[in-house]
Amino acid sequence: MVGTSDISSSGTTRYLLESGKLKMHYCFFCKSLKTTIARHLTKKHAKEPETAKILLPNVDIEERRKVLEDLRRRGDKIYNEKNIALGLPHRIVRRQSKSSDLKSYLPCPNCKVWYSRRNVARHEMQCTGRKPTDKSLVKTLDKKEQQNSHQSTLNKHVERVHFAPEMWEKPREDVKRKLKLNAVPTIFSFNIPKRERKPPKTRVVSAKLDPQPSTSRAILSSSSSTSSSRATSPVLQHMETQVVEMQSTEVLKKLDKCDEIIKKMSKQNIELKAKLKIAQRKIRKLQTVSDRYKSEVKDNKYFKLISQTFNPDQIYAMQLCMQFHRWSNETIAKALSLKFTCGNNGYQQLMKEKIPLPSLRTLSRRLEHLKFDSGILDEVFSFLKIKVDIMTEHEKDCVIVLDEMAISSSNVFDNSSKQFVGNVTLPSHSGIATQALAIMLGGITCRWKQTVAYYFTGKSTDGTVYEEIIFEIIQKAENFGLKVYSITSDMGSSNLALWRKWGIIAGRHDQNRNSISHPLDDDRRI
Repeated sequence: MVGTSDISSSGTTRYLLESGKLKMHYCFFCKSLKTTIARHLTKKHAKEPETAKILLPNVDIEERRKVLEDLRRRGDKIYNEKNIALGLPHRIVRRQSKSSDLKSYLPCPNCKVWYSRRNVARHEMQCTGRKPTDKSLVKTLDKKEQQNSHQSTLNKHVERVHFAPEMWEKPREDVKRKLKLNAVPTIFSFNIPKRERKPPKTRVVSAKLDPQPSTSRAILSSSSSTSSSRATSPVLQHMETQVVEMQSTEVLKKLDKCDEIIKKMSKQNIELKAKLKIAQRKIRKLQTVSDRYKSEVKDNKYFKLISQTFNPDQIYAMQLCMQFHRWSNETIAKALSLKFTCGNNGYQQLMKEKIPLPSLRTLSRRLEHLKFDSGILDEVFSFLKIKVDIMTEHEKDCVIVLDEMAISSSNVFDNSSKQFVGNVTLPSHSGIATQALAIMLGGITCRWKQTVAYYFTGKSTDGTVYEEIIFEIIQKAENFGLKVYSITSDMGSSNLALWRKWGIIAGRHDQNRNSISHPLDDDRRI
């Protein structure tokens, strides 16, 4: 709708209400604005004669489209004429431009549909309600013919020049000329116009003439050569002076042109400097105004209370009511802690209460860039730290779990990491991987778990390599508050090798020994 302060930029026909952006048309039957006019006409006015005939099963799609287009135009025409009579500035237009000024649009004189000024002439060439005898239509058709390709223009020129008037059909209603089926060219012109040649350019000799005689003149006697050289020396000097004068005049002309260009550039430079000073003055004024407003906002007691709870980007989102916003890392970490505490349902309920928080899709998108290469996952530990900060003391008690799973052996290329995946990644081992070792941290008093490392292993594995990996995981977990009390694994051959290295014994005839000293605290055992 043209005449308001904002214009929608989606769709071919646009209508804008004061409450928001909608694409709407005026119904011809019920005299009301509807968003989906085609569905409205076929559902609500199916009994009308115009719409009833297009709902039959044997109706062509093109005919149905034409009828709906005609009803839409007739309805929009009624709405625009009513607003014109009431003096309202609102119009339903087609192919709306960025301008919201009503002066930028005009109605088609044939179908009364409003178009932008630059598209009215283009529409008249294809308008179904045009008159065949309209002179303006003939002009637009001639313009359209001029815009055709070079080949089509050449063909039309041949038809007009070489075909007599009796070879053409009678004038048509659509103002188009058409040759008869038996038309034969009879007019020919064999006089080929001669092209006028351009006058030759004046050439300037830039090289100095050699006053020495040529080799042919050296054959002459010494007496004749000396006499001829004495006679021609003044001529050569005169030619040299002429060449120098011509070169100097050209140089002076070029210097004059350079002086003119320098003067123009200096004037433009002075104007740009003046504009720059004005812009800098405006920027300083705006900066002082913004600083004053910021100081007033910071001194406001309500702003101080809100800033204790929300981050600056959350306050900014509340002020602008933005649907899309770039959230800071602090707000993302805060939102993740709320999500871990409340769960998905609780987090969604907080968002329904209009609390400025990023959506669940935004949180998952920010976590997509975490590196998950084989080995100890350092970024997962930083992510786990956010989860541990909201835990109580007894919830931080955890256990390390080791488990292997069989995988299909293959070597494939990973597009995300730009490298081949499928080889053994366990330290001091090589070959094609047939199993995957996963190492996890899990809660003892409450239910939670997190994978913190994984490796690709082969058929035979030396379990003593696990010791350094497990001790490093314990150190990382203990650094941000977790307490590791046990290590759990199955009875695999690699795990038994690790037990033997630690001196773990469990048998019917031996004394059981199922703990080791804590690598970080001598008073604790694992």
